[in-house]
Amino acid sequence: MDGFIENEEWNNIKSLIHGPLGELRFRLASVTRSLEPSLQKSAGNLADDILDEIVGIDAAAANFDAIAAAGQYVRMINDFDSFIDLIPTEFE
Repeated sequence: MDGFIENEEWNNIKSLIHGPLGELRFRLASVTRSLEPSLQKSAGNLADDILDEIVGIDAAAANFDAIAAAGQYVRMINDFDSFIDLIPTEFE
């Protein structure tokens, strides 16, 4: 998506948001429920933030605002990385 924002490919951004990313809400919720209870609140908050940022990217694309879209994208990636960090990498 970063390249789409940089090149101001608004239709591709909207297609990505409403296509492949459309299922993200379900996937994030599913992963959140599978985490240890102590991590679920943090994961849920991050998931909400990620989805808000996607909505922000969508709004920025509708307004042809590359700066706002890029800012939302950076925040989304940072929150997604934090979300991924909550997922255990080793099984006991």
